[in-house]
Amino acid sequence: AVESALVKISGEQLSIYLRVNAGTAIGFSLPTVANWQPRSVLIDGVQKNSVARDGDAQLLPLNSGHHDVVLDGPLDSDDITLQFPFAPHDVTVIAEQWDAFGLNARQLSANTLQLQKRERSAQRDTLTQIPAKAFVSVTRTLAMDIDWSVTTTVTRIAPEQGAINLTLPLLPGESIVSGDIEAQDGKVAVSLGSQQMQLQWRSVLKPTAQLQLSAPQTQQWVEHWMLAVSPRWHVTGDGLTPVKTQRADAAQWHWQPWPGETLTLHAVQPSAVVGATTTVENAKLIMAPAQHGSEFSATFDVSSSVGGDYHVQLHEPAELKSVTVNGVDISQSRSEEKIVVPLNPGRNHVDIKWRLARGIELITRTPSVSLDTAGTNIALQLTLPQDRWPLWVHGPKLGPALLFWGVLIVIAALAAGLGNLVERARFSIPLRALQWLLLGIGMSTMTTIGIIPVVLWFFALEARSRLPMPQRRYRYNLIQLGLVLLSVVAAITLCSIIPRSLLSTPDMQVSGNGSYNYFYQWYQDRSAKLLPQALVFSVSLWIYRLAMLLWSIWLVFALLRWIKWGWESFSGGGLWMSKPPAPIDPVATAAVVDAPVATKILVPTTEPRSPSAPTD
Repeated sequence: AVESALVKISGEQLSIYLRVNAGTAIGFSLPTVANWQPRSVLIDGVQKNSVARDGDAQLLPLNSGHHDVVLDGPLDSDDITLQFPFAPHDVTVIAEQWDAFGLNARQLSANTLQLQKRERSAQRDTLTQIPAKAFVSVTRTLAMDIDWSVTTTVTRIAPEQGAINLTLPLLPGESIVSGDIEAQDGKVAVSLGSQQMQLQWRSVLKPTAQLQLSAPQTQQWVEHWMLAVSPRWHVTGDGLTPVKTQRADAAQWHWQPWPGETLTLHAVQPSAVVGATTTVENAKLIMAPAQHGSEFSATFDVSSSVGGDYHVQLHEPAELKSVTVNGVDISQSRSEEKIVVPLNPGRNHVDIKWRLARGIELITRTPSVSLDTAGTNIALQLTLPQDRWPLWVHGPKLGPALLFWGVLIVIAALAAGLGNLVERARFSIPLRALQWLLLGIGMSTMTTIGIIPVVLWFFALEARSRLPMPQRRYRYNLIQLGLVLLSVVAAITLCSIIPRSLLSTPDMQVSGNGSYNYFYQWYQDRSAKLLPQALVFSVSLWIYRLAMLLWSIWLVFALLRWIKWGWESFSGGGLWMSKPPAPIDPVATAAVVDAPVATKILVPTTEPRSPSAPTD
């Protein structure tokens, strides 16, 4: 260890006195000085004629114990930098007309000591390289938020290598909080090692209404000022215009002052405006009613600027199941009407679950919930059990609609029109307006498109019975085949409706905001403290099935009449036109009539008669 070091410049002579303590025999590394070589080396007053070298390092063999090492040699430079491999515990400089840098309270900042002569020599050896003057860039980044902070970055520009020692002024009110940097009298000693390119430290500033930045008149560094302002402050600047950069915006400014220029910053903190500190960004109310109770949950995303307690109240008897805030379960009294939710500053996700005493009803309504503040982006969800027949829904405007009632109005109008047409035209179709209405209502709960082939079947058979049929065989038979095909489609449609209506659920054609049968969603963008409600009017599914049973019985008896009428209309004039027989040729018939009639001629035989045979 190097206990002490004395650097003495007398005239043109440089002497370095070192007190070294070695615990064992070592090769002690001597301090190195650019453009300087010692002429003599003394160890405890004894001249040492040679030293060992290891690369750029000069090694001096020392035995264990205390030693006094003296280096002495002529000096021919106005700027010297001493690099100590081992930092001395105590450093003393005796040099008139010289300035020392890198020394703080008799200790080195970065194992380097830089000496500069105040009055430069008029003549210099032209063969000696003039060392580049130390020059750095000092960037001060101010961040203005709840607390003000300054990040100072010192970056080497010249020389590329070698120690740099500077003394930089601090900003007014600046206090360094970095552990390895010390300030004294409003200044900080900066030391860059031989290979060190950058040094940075962090400070804090006391918020003030006015802050003045000045670029010193110096040739050793150039200043850069950067400012990042949060919305808590409104800052204006006088004296300099900010430099436009690629990422410049209203919250980040950049100045590049010349030496001697000054910038004055005026900071004003906007006064707070009276208003709510909590905002409900979105809320979702979900209800799933059952036979003997209902599950209900309320989910909120709440943003709070200061935190605190937030109250949620359910205006009906219910059992509180759980309350979670940001995924953490919070214990609550099960009997409290108002639920107290502790909020943290920032965004909070709240999830509350209840068990309602009421279950499914004729009019099932979502519970009434009130908050401490107005709500935004409220979504309501209600899931109806499968054993209910929904007849009507009501809630916020952006929600579901039962299109069945609109279809029913159209069916009623068409039924009245068809019945009037049949009566006025005196058609033989066995349906009047009431029968058309019953047929349409029963089929529309299962399928609306299925009504079309049934109606076409009636009017096709009516046209078959009233209009003359074509005399050509292939046209006649083609019409009959078309009627058969239409009859099969209508029969399949009617026969399939009966079992489906008795076993399945009705299609009420629910549409709107992602809703479908038994699942309903409503949305409202803004509301008061009392959140909106929605309701569903429904009856038991057995009422629908009983109504469809009566309709099916009516349909069966009606089909007996319709089939009889349809057969008479279909078979009138023949079911099928067969191919006619081939025509008779008149020439061939006359030849047959004029042909001579064949006569029978008796030819006598030549056989002799018997003598006893009688003769004629």
